[in-house]
Amino acid sequence: MIRIVLFIFPLFFLACGGGSGDITNTKQHPMLVIRVDYENQYFVNSESNWASKIFGGQPQQLNHYMNEVSGGQFHYSPVAEGGGANDGVVTVYFNTDHPNPDPNLDIGSVEYNSIVHS
Repeated sequence: MIRIVLFIFPLFFLACGGGSGDITNTKQHPMLVIRVDYENQYFVNSESNWASKIFGGQPQQLNHYMNEVSGGQFHYSPVAEGGGANDGVVTVYFNTDHPNPDPNLDIGSVEYNSIVHS
């Protein structure tokens, strides 16, 4: 099974420190990270930087945290993309501005319908 995670906003990991970060003997769970860039909102860091943040086993990387909280039984592995870097991270580009939804957005508006039904 492939897990797909959509990262729209920057993530900040407050992963636990300590431990060796050794994830070589844990159960692998393949994951594809999809970053979404818009004309007016986009990622500053590279895909390889995000691959390291998600799939790395050092402190303040997601797999280090997952290894620690699972007692060494779990970690994510990058899905082979079939091209490019094969680091489990891809970026989708939208040639439009970010919809910037807010709690006051009218649910009958064109903007709301484009966000919910796309």
